[in-house]
This record gives sequence, C-alpha cells and structure tokens, in this order.
Amino acid sequence: MAYTTYIAIISTLTITMIVADMKDPVEDLDLRSEAVLKEKWDEYKSAFKKNYKTPEEDEYRFHVFSDNINQIQIWNDQAMERNKYGITKYADLTKEEMYRHTGFVPDEYAL
Repeated sequence: MAYTTYIAIISTLTITMIVADMKDPVEDLDLRSEAVLKEKWDEYKSAFKKNYKTPEEDEYRFHVFSDNINQIQIWNDQAMERNKYGITKYADLTKEEMYRHTGFVPDEYAL
C-alpha cells in the first residue's frame, strides 16, 4: 500500500488513488454536461460536509473540482484497469493547496 500511496502523491496530490476500497469511482460521467458536474458537486459537498463562505468561493471550488474530475477521468482511461481513481475529500483543492496542506514537496524528477 505504501507504493500505491506514493503514486497518488505524485499524481498532483489533488486526488488520492483508491484501489480495492474505492469510495466514489468516476466512470462514464458526461463531462460536457455542466448539470451532471453540478449534481456530482452537490453530492461531494454533502458527503464531505463542505461549506464555503461565499457564493464566489463555492463557484471557484466547483471549477477546481471540475478540473480534478477531468484529471481523474484521464488517469482512469490511461490506467487500463490496473488502477482506479476516485473522488476524495481533497477534490476541491488545487495541487498547490494540497502541497501546503500536507507539506509534501514533489521531486522534480517524479512521474
């Protein structure tokens, strides 16, 4: 599991890799549909008890979340069934925020 965690950290830290115990896989979402993304966003905020101070912050976090969902789908498409990525409580953070949150400093030669 240490290897799996290391790979997840390298993969921009915004999404944690979940292999056997996937909580919320991102498969076959129609990313062209903002309604689908908004529904997923509402589910995410409810599941992880996310509340934002202003509507502007909520909108900003939605866009970060949407970008991260896109990345999750790319990773899942490229994983060829070896790995599956899903939504975690960090899906509304940018990679820079995640680095600050965890103190992780990525190796410039990492994947």
